[in-house]
Amino acid sequence: MSGDTKRPPSAPLLLEEPTLPDTAGPPPEVDGGPDVRWFDEINARAELPAVQAAIEARLLAGEPCEPVLRRLGGRDPLVITELLLGPRATAGGAWSLLRLELIDLLELGMRPSALYLRMAAVAGDPERAAEVLALAIARHRDAPWIRTLSGRVEGPMRGRAQLSALSESPGFGALCRDWYQAGGRAALIQIAADPPRLEAFAALAEAEDREALIEAAALALSAAPTAPVPAWLAAVWGPDLDEMMVQIIDRIEAPPARAALLPWLRGSPRALQQLRAAQRER
Repeated sequence: MSGDTKRPPSAPLLLEEPTLPDTAGPPPEVDGGPDVRWFDEINARAELPAVQAAIEARLLAGEPCEPVLRRLGGRDPLVITELLLGPRATAGGAWSLLRLELIDLLELGMRPSALYLRMAAVAGDPERAAEVLALAIARHRDAPWIRTLSGRVEGPMRGRAQLSALSESPGFGALCRDWYQAGGRAALIQIAADPPRLEAFAALAEAEDREALIEAAALALSAAPTAPVPAWLAAVWGPDLDEMMVQIIDRIEAPPARAALLPWLRGSPRALQQLRAAQRER
């Protein structure tokens, strides 16, 4: 038709709506590491590897990461748990420090009994693992699961950190007895000796562990020669200490520490003879 104008061809129909990417893309770089605003935009749970890489970049750049992770945790606490303690968590180094700093958030996502064991497993070295144990004791004092954690962290010296931390608590004597039964003999000997503690000697005596008492007494008197350890032994073991004091004297190397025992040996003729013989050998 002569009066019609020619229309342009129709645009092709779209069969699907365009979709936006699920991620916020790679973090934009600014001086010192990824831009902190990126963490507010990303779907952290869906892009956990990207978040982990971005945090690593900030750590390497010396940028603070705790505030960033707290903002993420405020949106989704489980993201922090997965990032710091999940199967792909980075062990050791600055990541271990982050776990200690963010313990209040981490306790929202895991039971403490499992949380601290996992933190110790990814601590990276014994020193960091000891910090995890100390934190657990500070926050949960005498929780039963601390024994398991202590065994993992302290090995043969299990119990030492908790006994030391709670030595001034009203229940310290009971704690000493409990740790002896839980395999903490070696730690209890050390705790009895430095500084000397009557409750620990009483626990060793209640267990009828004569050898442990002798070892603890020798260590205690070597470190603190004027400590009333012989009086404690008489109270918890009995007044006849002659043979025990002979063995204790044999294990004390410092002459001043031996000499300090003299006032305690009036009723122990063999021990007194042993002491005088040791003094002549100087």
